[in-house]
Amino acid sequence: LYAPVSDLEGRLLGTGYSSTINISFALPAGVSSAKIVPDIYGLLVPRQERGVIAAFAFESRKCRAYVPKGELLNVMLCGTAGKRLMDASEDSVLSEVLPEIERYLPRFERNIEFVHFSRWREAEPRSPVGRSRDLHLYRQQWCPQMRVILAGDYMGIPCTEGAAESGEWAAAMLAVDTGTVWK
Repeated sequence: LYAPVSDLEGRLLGTGYSSTINISFALPAGVSSAKIVPDIYGLLVPRQERGVIAAFAFESRKCRAYVPKGELLNVMLCGTAGKRLMDASEDSVLSEVLPEIERYLPRFERNIEFVHFSRWREAEPRSPVGRSRDLHLYRQQWCPQMRVILAGDYMGIPCTEGAAESGEWAAAMLAVDTGTVWK
């Protein structure tokens, strides 16, 4: 829909994305705390220690009101595994994921009430070397005569908050151009 007008815009618009699969497990009896400190919400698994799991999120520890009983555990696959398993059956994915979960949460499988899969081909923008410089340069060079302003998850830190921040920046730039006060 938009042809970049500069190499800089082309690089930013060409931002690649990492794939992932998020698997939510409902666990009526909660999770074992044998290897996980009880007050931790999120756990990133170091690359050298993982097979397919990049992170865990214990939703009750984020907000008990969201999970009044037991635990809702979200397991996020690393980008390599997410891409490789994107079109695999749920059983195939679970055959790789469950043994890895058991390393951290013994007897985990006995406690599963249900499982929900969310597959994201374009989950998170990749950040190659130089991307931060390009983002900074774009913001410094943008002017109202450019007719298009780039914003979104690929135009800031690679997450929802980055998308919101870049949208606020874009709105502020447009407001300055029109004389509107932006808060």
